[in-house]
Amino acid sequence: MASDRNDLIQSVRCGDLVRVRYLVEQKEVELNFRDKWDSTPLYYSCLCGHLEITQYLLDNGKNNILQFIVI
Repeated sequence: MASDRNDLIQSVRCGDLVRVRYLVEQKEVELNFRDKWDSTPLYYSCLCGHLEITQYLLDNGKNNILQFIVI
């Protein structure tokens, strides 16, 4: 759902690891989606310097590293 995806992006940008975990583990929000600027949650976590969230996304995502490097 788009609102859950937007919530995930906002939570990542704000550094709210508890909310990120909830959205991923309970709401099952996909981690590899791209927003209207073609950016992923992983991109935003790196951009904002949230190391714990970045590690969480890498540990729980599928193909995040490949998509980040290839594109």
